[in-house]
Amino acid sequence: MTDPVKDLDSALSQLVEEEDKISTLLSFLKTRNDSSGGTINLDGSGRNFDPISQAKDLTEVSDVMSLVQQHGLLNETFQSALLSLAAQAGTTRSQASSPVDRLECANWDVNAGRRCTKVASKICSGCRLVSYCSQSCQKEHWRAHKLDCKHKLKSQDWRPRWVLERRSPSFIAEKNSGWSKGMIFGMGRALWGNMPALDVLNLKHNEGISQAANQDLSLAFVGTNIIRTVNELPENYHGSLNLIINDYDPMVVCRNLLILAILGSIPDVDDATEHALHVWYSVFLPETWMTKVLPVLHGLDLLQTDPRKRPRTLSFGPHSKLNISVSPDTHEFLTETAAFNTSIGGLTPTVVNNAFFNVMMAPERVDYRDRYYWGLEGSHRVAYQEWRKFGIVNPFGGFSAHLNRPNSWLFGPDHRLYLNDSASPFQGWDMSAVFEAGKSHGTTREDITGCLYFYLKSQFKTFANRLRSFDMTISLSDKDAVDLASLIKNDEVRGVPRSITFDRIEVSNIVDVEYVGLKKVLEAWGPMLKDKRENKHAALVGLFMNWPLLWDRADSMKATLMSLGKAASTGPGGVMEAFHSMYPDLVPKPSDSDFLSPNSAKMVKMMSNMELCHDNSKAFYAYLKDKGADEAEKKAGVKMRRINQVVAPRIGSTLGFPLNVLPRKLTGEEKYITMTFQGFTFQERYVEWERA
Repeated sequence: MTDPVKDLDSALSQLVEEEDKISTLLSFLKTRNDSSGGTINLDGSGRNFDPISQAKDLTEVSDVMSLVQQHGLLNETFQSALLSLAAQAGTTRSQASSPVDRLECANWDVNAGRRCTKVASKICSGCRLVSYCSQSCQKEHWRAHKLDCKHKLKSQDWRPRWVLERRSPSFIAEKNSGWSKGMIFGMGRALWGNMPALDVLNLKHNEGISQAANQDLSLAFVGTNIIRTVNELPENYHGSLNLIINDYDPMVVCRNLLILAILGSIPDVDDATEHALHVWYSVFLPETWMTKVLPVLHGLDLLQTDPRKRPRTLSFGPHSKLNISVSPDTHEFLTETAAFNTSIGGLTPTVVNNAFFNVMMAPERVDYRDRYYWGLEGSHRVAYQEWRKFGIVNPFGGFSAHLNRPNSWLFGPDHRLYLNDSASPFQGWDMSAVFEAGKSHGTTREDITGCLYFYLKSQFKTFANRLRSFDMTISLSDKDAVDLASLIKNDEVRGVPRSITFDRIEVSNIVDVEYVGLKKVLEAWGPMLKDKRENKHAALVGLFMNWPLLWDRADSMKATLMSLGKAASTGPGGVMEAFHSMYPDLVPKPSDSDFLSPNSAKMVKMMSNMELCHDNSKAFYAYLKDKGADEAEKKAGVKMRRINQVVAPRIGSTLGFPLNVLPRKLTGEEKYITMTFQGFTFQERYVEWERA
């Protein structure tokens, strides 16, 4: 039997022109894809079929890529042709799309060629993670489901491994090795938010919902997502909405561009939301990516390798448009990443699974996972571990065989996962709203990934419809935050007039010193707020996340609980006494076998939440002064609000109260969500500035 790769090498060696070599190579790839077997899947009728596949033999993949490089063909011309080939090939295959608006029966099995698509109405009483259409389906599926239903993580007796092994957890033992070593595992790309998305308008407490219905608004988002804010506008909004989205990370910018293009241009809104959801959060995309998304992206010329043909503006509906102001390097990053998802040298399902699993389930990070699991309810532990193992945002028992195309928008060219193991899809959204969305679509509160799936679909669908109906101009850029402000003033940002001033400027946590810093942000963006005569509610909103940890003063002014000293923290009237009064159920009792042990799981949970009862406002004001806030405010013509009007100053505090008021006592669902899901330090502080 002849070696196809050697035959290819021989054929390429006999050719001189690059065009002929690329044509020969593409013909080879098409032949291999047409003849190779892909991942076995199910179509809507429950029969097996072979979707678009790529070479499974990793040796052949490596050999072919060596030939591509050897013959000098790894260039833009080849990548563009390869993308077109993949899109054309996709139109000839059967599809297995599975966007759903109601929870389907969990009784499906790829190997058995079985899938029940009836609406689920009977919840498994053992775990409440999955539902079935009937008792017969539940019985048929029990053999597969019992492993999850009886999972040890669901047990009330479950304990972290460090407790069972009677040792110090690694997050305590590693503290001497430095803060970053204890916090980061993975590539550290911040592709997801780690704070719940804000509605930066909060019209109810500012302009007023009815009053703003016809008001033109200009908003700048210098490092955050816009979906929540746009979706909170009244349905009858008839004003003109001018939005700027900026991020310095090319991958974040490319993902934003891709998701906006999908939501604004895919004709079927349900298809658009399904694909956007998985691009954002899942390591696998739907098989229909090749026929419903890739051709549209090509039609928009978004993946155009010729700079002269790249679009500068995309139109969404009769009134909305997207202005694209990104560097050639960022656009090249876009086309290379898209090619990476379709080329023979790109990601394979095995590579994706291993890369994700090796970060999210790394053995050396078991104590970090267990610390998070400890606060979760049993079924939530099982559901969250399922996500950490497989990286799919989908109902827990939902059909997922159609999710089989590796999502290159979460991976680097070296096949490594961009994310840290601390990244979580649940940290970027209001979990109480997530739970409600799940219930309204037929799933349970226990199925957290299912709840998130339906919540995201609902949010994306609302946003996609508003892209098509609102008068909305979005300007996307990839500039340094300070440079962007200067470029706008110099009339160098497409679609943004130099005279523009903003109703809101949201700068996320770039005010932290390890990013841009407070002084530079205020001086660059403060003068761009609207004057109070134009809008008395105009505000610049910043988030200080890491200020106590990065304060370079020898005396940190009691910024953290650890800096208070024993008397202030545990003595009469101290933080410990306040915490015990508000949350007695979280304080270890003398009857506990490991009472007062620093290795106690209860002690760890208590210490991680005690900052809620620590008033660090004086330290925070000292920090702002130390970082030049007073001088920067005068120079920018702004002043810090003493009472926030957009977002509460601390996690758990109440909007409308002074900055030095402690968070209120948390109870019920809010307590569980705040102390468990989001991973807060409770040192985070939101600050708002207005024109002086």
